[in-house]
Amino acid sequence: MKLPFVFGIRLVFRIFLPGFFFSLFLFPLAFLIKKTLSQPVSAEIYFILAPALLGWLISLLDIPIYKLYEGREFWPPSIKRCGIKLQKRRLIALRKTAKTDVEKQIKLARFPLSEEFRTREAQAPTKLGNILAEAEQYPDIKYGMDGVFFWYRIWYLLDNDTRVWCDEIRSVADSALYISFVFIIGSIILLLYFLYELLFNGIIYSPIECYIYIILSIISLVLAYGLYRIATTLHEENSDYFKALFDVYWKKFDTGPIIAILENNILQKSLRGLSDSEKLFVAWQYLRWDQYSDVNTSKTKTVAEIFLEQKPPPAEK
Repeated sequence: MKLPFVFGIRLVFRIFLPGFFFSLFLFPLAFLIKKTLSQPVSAEIYFILAPALLGWLISLLDIPIYKLYEGREFWPPSIKRCGIKLQKRRLIALRKTAKTDVEKQIKLARFPLSEEFRTREAQAPTKLGNILAEAEQYPDIKYGMDGVFFWYRIWYLLDNDTRVWCDEIRSVADSALYISFVFIIGSIILLLYFLYELLFNGIIYSPIECYIYIILSIISLVLAYGLYRIATTLHEENSDYFKALFDVYWKKFDTGPIIAILENNILQKSLRGLSDSEKLFVAWQYLRWDQYSDVNTSKTKTVAEIFLEQKPPPAEK
């Protein structure tokens, strides 16, 4: 969860830095539009307004950007399968040396566990996707808490200083990933500039200007990959903070009021004797899915089904 926009270092990392680099890629287009329309827009005004507006646009794409880099969406099936195969190879290589190398053991632990929680596996086609999947899985394994669902509840238990500090360290990783995305888009924009020069100005008349776009496009892709690697390293550290917050605050999440609602308003029976993890599971199912699972019979029913069972049969005429 990210805090609302406030003026400070987080705004610089999430808005102005990505927006500044994006504005650099779009400046030739802005110059061409200015030349075509004969509008006296100065470069100073452009680099004051464009970074803020473009950075704001990039921040709106936060979730799609993360889904792309994690490999959750926007990946063609064949490419996604290739990515998972590469991650599996990395996993196998780490297993061979992890027994004698502590650093390799730490890297191996960045992969999520299988559904049976027995072995590490590559679930995502990217390194970042596996790092975040493992972090989100941690609270479920340790405390029976769905990591994504309960994170928003844990967030409100934090004091303001802790929330600000968490958001500041997260903003650095966000910035690296945003700028990496900007460089990928920028490489495509540079290729479009090359095609424009080729089609409208002619490559014979300006060969250096044409080919410089290709060179800059390649450099942009290299920088995008480098920033992605930096972002994954930062997210490794952030995932440790994420897990530490659950270690410290999971006990402070009070399931009592939710259990009381189930007992008094829905189930009409006592739920005493449940362990802490069972209470968290029952609360998660009720709040997230509007369901209840009996821990003894493992039968799952929706709240509507429970109400229908409790409804007395119609009186015979």
